[in-house]
Amino acid sequence: MHRFALVLVCAAAATARADERVDLVLAPDAVLVEHAFPLDRYIEYSRRAKLGAGGSLALGLDQDGNGTGVATVGAGQGTENVIAGVRSELVAGAGGIVRGRHRALLELRSSWDDELVGSIAVTGGVDHGLARGLVRPRLGVGNSSDANAAIDGMVRIGKDKGDFQWVAIARADGGETHWLDAPGVDRATRKAVTLGTGQTSFDGELPRGSIDLLRGRIEHTRIQRPFAPAGSGSLDTNVRAVELGLGTHDFTLHIDHELLAIIAVDFGWTWLEADTGGSTLRDNAFRMRLGTAVNWRDEKGWPLRKISFGLGRTPTHTPDGQRLVSEWRIEGEQSIESKRFMLGTRGGITWLTPLAGRSAATLLGYALQLDAAVKLGGGFEAGVYHASTYAPRLAGDPWLSPRHWVIEAGALARYRR
Repeated sequence: MHRFALVLVCAAAATARADERVDLVLAPDAVLVEHAFPLDRYIEYSRRAKLGAGGSLALGLDQDGNGTGVATVGAGQGTENVIAGVRSELVAGAGGIVRGRHRALLELRSSWDDELVGSIAVTGGVDHGLARGLVRPRLGVGNSSDANAAIDGMVRIGKDKGDFQWVAIARADGGETHWLDAPGVDRATRKAVTLGTGQTSFDGELPRGSIDLLRGRIEHTRIQRPFAPAGSGSLDTNVRAVELGLGTHDFTLHIDHELLAIIAVDFGWTWLEADTGGSTLRDNAFRMRLGTAVNWRDEKGWPLRKISFGLGRTPTHTPDGQRLVSEWRIEGEQSIESKRFMLGTRGGITWLTPLAGRSAATLLGYALQLDAAVKLGGGFEAGVYHASTYAPRLAGDPWLSPRHWVIEAGALARYRR
């Protein structure tokens, strides 16, 4: 599939952000909190606790002469006791909504000298429409909707009032995926519980996140599949996972209002078990995640630089639950924006290998996205983009359909306030 679009954009955001055509799974999502922790060295302190917001609107034509549109919005607020963030992206075409991504966060934190010291955070997200490049193996390519929500709580243990305090950690999360065009699979429902202990700060040194020195997680996934061949009834697959490990969780740094960094580290072991109806699959494997996202400006305010990186191995399963698999992934994003131009790149490579179930060779996938824009003056910009993905053609088990190229290219005319 090839696309070419000429787009006119009207944006209120302070910085440019292109449509995300490649999915970064291991790198943290700094876009969700960048309004809550702005890089605003020259804004007086009294304004830093106020709500920050930005957005964009794009209208254009594709290669077939059909109308296209892209809308994004982001907002956030960060104080000593409240952190809130929201981001949303919606892409529309001649046939309706092509894809969308929506995220929200609300976290309440106590002060270090309160009687009960702790925090509680609620997060949620929805992805719908055509999958992006390098999508998670358990989701697969194609058209689907995926919703997730989590609640995260920490309570201080003991009376230590140093920079970092020991905390007890409890997390609960769940989600549901609906596939619209995946043969042999209908929906999946997930629920999980995490318990652990670690350290965090409530005195402002660490605005968000924790260092988990020990954590355990149990997840159960129920996959409903159409009953073949009559098409009535269902045949469920149940996948269970037990994880032990250590690392960081939403570990956020906001230094001198010049640098925003989020660090995601996970080392541990995962035990997987799947009841496929005819048999039970079992395996266990090493798990690793090294991810970071950094936004920073120099003392003059320009340029604005952004770098994200992820490297890791994830034991997981295919969308139908008929294989347990291991995915190695390396991914990254970097961009720079000055007073005259903006350049950005985003992409990664994955290696998918079966652990249990039907044997198959290692499956390689990769994706790349490039964006460039020149500032013409008066708020106007002109730019181009290119995106290419090498992935299976059909949704479902990635080994049951051939891989092929999906290529997009376009030119942009943008106006920003």
